[in-house]
Amino acid sequence: MPLVPYLYAVDDVKEIPKTANRSLEAELRDTYRRQYLEDIVPDGPNGATPKGEWIQLVGSSYDRKIYGFEISTTSEQDERLIRRVCTGAIAPVNRSAS
Repeated sequence: MPLVPYLYAVDDVKEIPKTANRSLEAELRDTYRRQYLEDIVPDGPNGATPKGEWIQLVGSSYDRKIYGFEISTTSEQDERLIRRVCTGAIAPVNRSAS
């Protein structure tokens, strides 16, 4: 999933709304779904927006706080981190248990 649609449910950063309410959020998600995801997330009954977890893939920034970090690393460090994550050597953080 491309980053901008994942975060904002639009194709281009110029299309990101300054503010969004629930109605606009739903409209942006459904428009993106109909354009790019309809083969895997078909319309619901009578052409309605389907329910389901697909919305986790589109417009995630409307539902949660998302933090991004930029850290200078070498390719070898990146590969080592990816190996550790993929093998379970680094456990995911569960903040809801706190």
